Amino acid sequence: MKRIIAMSLVSVAAWCATAAQFEDRWFYVSRSLAKQEHVREIACIVKTAKAADLNGMLFACGVERWNTWPADRRARLNEVKRICDAAGIEIIPIVWSVGYGGHDPAYAAALPCTGVKFTVKGGKAVFAGGGIGEFANPGFDEPTVKPNRAPGWEWTDKPGEVSFIDTDVKASGTASLRMEKYGDNDHGHGRACHLLKVGAAGRYKVSCKIKTEGVDPTSELMMQVYAKDGRRLSAQRPNLPATQDWTTVECMFDSAGEGEFRVYTGIWGGKAGRFWLDDFKAEDMGCAPPLLREGLPFTVRDAKTGEELRAGVDYELPPQGVWNKKKWDSFRLLRGRVTREGTELVVDYWTAAVVAGSQRPCCMSAPALYDYYRTSAAAVKSALNPRKWFLSMDEIRAGGTCPLCLSRGQDMAHQLGECVTRQREIIKSVCPDAQIYMWSDMVDPAHNAHDNYYSCRGTFEGAWKLIPKDIVISCWYDKKHDVSMPFFANLGFRTQAAAYYDADDLETSRAWLETCKRTPGCTGIMYTTWRSNYKLLAPFGELVRKGAE
Repeated sequence: MKRIIAMSLVSVAAWCATAAQFEDRWFYVSRSLAKQEHVREIACIVKTAKAADLNGMLFACGVERWNTWPADRRARLNEVKRICDAAGIEIIPIVWSVGYGGHDPAYAAALPCTGVKFTVKGGKAVFAGGGIGEFANPGFDEPTVKPNRAPGWEWTDKPGEVSFIDTDVKASGTASLRMEKYGDNDHGHGRACHLLKVGAAGRYKVSCKIKTEGVDPTSELMMQVYAKDGRRLSAQRPNLPATQDWTTVECMFDSAGEGEFRVYTGIWGGKAGRFWLDDFKAEDMGCAPPLLREGLPFTVRDAKTGEELRAGVDYELPPQGVWNKKKWDSFRLLRGRVTREGTELVVDYWTAAVVAGSQRPCCMSAPALYDYYRTSAAAVKSALNPRKWFLSMDEIRAGGTCPLCLSRGQDMAHQLGECVTRQREIIKSVCPDAQIYMWSDMVDPAHNAHDNYYSCRGTFEGAWKLIPKDIVISCWYDKKHDVSMPFFANLGFRTQAAAYYDADDLETSRAWLETCKRTPGCTGIMYTTWRSNYKLLAPFGELVRKGAE
């Protein structure tokens, strides 16, 4: 027994002694290689990284579609390969985003649009309008019954302590809502909430004006839309400067059959500064466009008689290309059935899921998605022949709602587990010895692996039990790194830390590094910038080299 304990202590000591010399000392770069300037920028970054003793570049360049690239873009990738090879920097391609990759109608995630009202006008069926309520007291100008309590709003955080009706600073009218001292409460909340009613199957935009003064952190300023059951459907981080005059912030969302929503605007996790809100507005942006593919029906009925119209005889199906349009409001009627002017029609169809105005998730049940992965894997192999691959499986905010998903009877956890397993098999078919990594959030119960996640049907709970154990989990939730990394290590996974996130210093990276050193099986740490900010790359490398002494 004493010998076992001694051996264990030696193992732990050896781990701690070598923790600073991680296998993976990476940095993140995102460039499309659409222009030569990108190659020059990468060369500068790689030079700094080499001097800082970093050894891997997680590279987002769209290489999964390399087989469709023009010759000049391929040539630029070859230049980048030569630059990295000369510097001893390994390129790790990031591929196959399910959360953001639904840009093909064959595998875009679909949401139902039911009972959408159209009216016959001039030989067309024209969208009758979804209809949206207005913000009550949108500029906080109405007289208050109680001090600092905004009439028409469900609530604002701590009236008179955090939220104030301000008649001195306003974008228009006579007042605005000021938020300050939010850093004094436990959660750093300074928010306003409004209930908004809308019509079915519409596409909507909510907006307001925000003025900031010394806000920290501005990354936590958001406008969010929630369904009544508590699911977050859309979120917009405007990334405003800490101090800036009135700026309009917008957030798009699809109702997808829901009739009431809550709009939250303000700061989560605020520490300092103050800001003002004014001029809230809700706009009807038209009808969500139809997604047409096998298994997603488009049906039209006479609203009065219930008679179903015939596609190709009574009406012309919308063109395939309409599915990703921002706005769609009509389709053509044919002469197969005499339909009088003003006749009301009811249309049921499916639309591609869109989150926060632009994010388009994939349907993990769609066979075409895996056909794409097989073609793509061969392309990545030809382009880079990488030893390590990284799955971009983060923020999967829609899924499980289409007829195919429903017919399979799986929750989101099982869909995700099956998808990742198939992705691994496809990669191994072209690179048998490949080491595969993936983002952590959708398999992390401390992050996004839970129920009621955005527009997903079914829970992600338990997803961590359903993915192959030889995949390295790249943890990126800064607030929970000391929870998440041990969680995965205890399950038998190796882990990696994705640190930094464009802070003004390396304090959070230092904390990440300490957690890495305490986590058995941690392969390393990455300088992760979403804003191409490499000013701290050299100090980051020095920090890793010294092991956060």
